[in-house]
Amino acid sequence: MQRLTITIDERDGATVLALVGDAALEHADELERAASRALGARPARLIVDLTGVSFIGSLGVGIIIAVCVQTQKQRGRAVVACPPGNAHEVLARCRLDAVAPIVASVDDAIAA
Repeated sequence: MQRLTITIDERDGATVLALVGDAALEHADELERAASRALGARPARLIVDLTGVSFIGSLGVGIIIAVCVQTQKQRGRAVVACPPGNAHEVLARCRLDAVAPIVASVDDAIAA
């Protein structure tokens, strides 16, 4: 498994919560803390960048769903950037697209 790296940055007026590596069970606490920090800023636009994720477990998907829902409750808009591949298939099976749009790249998310 690859170590998970999480960053929170601003890009073109959006808060970008970026994950790189494996979003596995052992990284759930770290992901929850980062998600709380991102939500604490009450972003008008939140992009969850999964373009660098090689694996995502169900707990990671659950945290991402919760972040998207909470962003919407704060009257913001959430978009998930995830290219076709294994992580995208997991998100589709979990119906994340019913909560937030899933696009192929961060550039597409900014444009959405």
